[in-house]
Amino acid sequence: MSGEDLDRETAFAKFVQAHDELCLVLSPDFFTDEQFLPLKDAVRQAVMCFDAVLIIGKSFAVVFGEVMKGGRGKHLLSDSKLD
Repeated sequence: MSGEDLDRETAFAKFVQAHDELCLVLSPDFFTDEQFLPLKDAVRQAVMCFDAVLIIGKSFAVVFGEVMKGGRGKHLLSDSKLD
C-alpha cells in the first residue's frame, strides 16, 4: 500500500489499529531517531517529522519519505493480508 495520503487511508488506519505494537523508529531527525513507540504514535511522529522515517514492526515496515516540494512518498510493506 502506498501513496502521499497513506496516513489518511481507511485501510491504513485499520492496519494501524490491528497492529498496534511497539516499533523501532529510525530517522535522520535526532528527535525521532531510535525511539520505540506503539505504531499509532510512531505514525503520528512520522507525520510531524520533515525527514525520512522508517518504522519497523514484527511483520511490517512503514516508510515516510523526506518532505519535498512535489510531495512525500509513504509506503506500507507487510506480509499480512490487507482488507
